[in-house]
Formats: sequence, structure tokens, C-alpha cells
Amino acid sequence: GRNTIQITVTACCCSHLFVLQLVHRPSIRSVLQGLLRKRLLPAEHCITKIKKNFSSVPPNNTVNGDDGVEQTAIKVPLKCPITCRRITLPARGHDCKH
Repeated sequence: GRNTIQITVTACCCSHLFVLQLVHRPSIRSVLQGLLRKRLLPAEHCITKIKKNFSSVPPNNTVNGDDGVEQTAIKVPLKCPITCRRITLPARGHDCKH
């Protein structure tokens, strides 16, 4: 639709400031497309980051560390801890730890 703003001043408006800001809310799809175009990281970098982040995760069922038993797998939840929804597109920011 069409919106109209009318500002009327009866005295000096020197001490006032009027601002009109047009805001665009992009769709999720357009944000994702922009990220895919600009910010892809090399696979090697991502793998290194994942290993670093998950190396600090305490193992659930560790046997005595002195007997040579090594944990080769960990369970990773598919739920986002912020939205509590299932992750459909796995992605994270550069400094994101969740």
C-alpha cells in the first residue's frame, strides 16, 4: 500500500531532527543465498574447527584412560540449544561454540 507522513511545524524546528528510515526484512532464503555466495569456508578449516570444538566435550562413557581405550565417537544433539528446534541446515558463526 501507500503510506503518507506529514510533518507540520508551527514554530522554529531548529532543535528537532526528523528521520525516516526504510527497513527491509530479507527472507531466510535470501540470507542463506547471500551467506553461501560470500562466506563459505574451506572444508579443511571446518574439519579442524569441529575437531577443536568437540575435543573439549567430556566423553559420556570413558573407561580408565590408562588402559589404552580411546573414545572414537561422540553423540551430537541435532537440536539447537537456543531455539530448541531440530537443526535443518547445520551452520555456525566463526566464533560460535554452541
